Amino acid sequence: MTARIITANRLDTGIVVYLNQLFDWSTEISAARVITEDSEVEDVLKIVDRAKIGENVVGVYAIDVDDTDEIDVPVPLRFRERIRVNGPTVSPHHVTPHHA
Repeated sequence: MTARIITANRLDTGIVVYLNQLFDWSTEISAARVITEDSEVEDVLKIVDRAKIGENVVGVYAIDVDDTDEIDVPVPLRFRERIRVNGPTVSPHHVTPHHA
């Protein structure tokens, strides 16, 4: 199985967060709880739901990551998730505001 981590967005700010070993949310992917068993992914998602750990977050789901021994930080395999880790792909200085 590919290693996976649990991610979501904070309800109040929209900031990307990752479930850590203490079943709390962290903004640092390096603190993410890495899961290597399919059954554990489902169990962790159930715990998050039942314990209301996800009460202050939205969009809780698991993502595939590269977590080899040579890498200190889990690296998302999908491009979309890498963007979520690193932030926007455009500079706000180059964005033209929309006026209604």
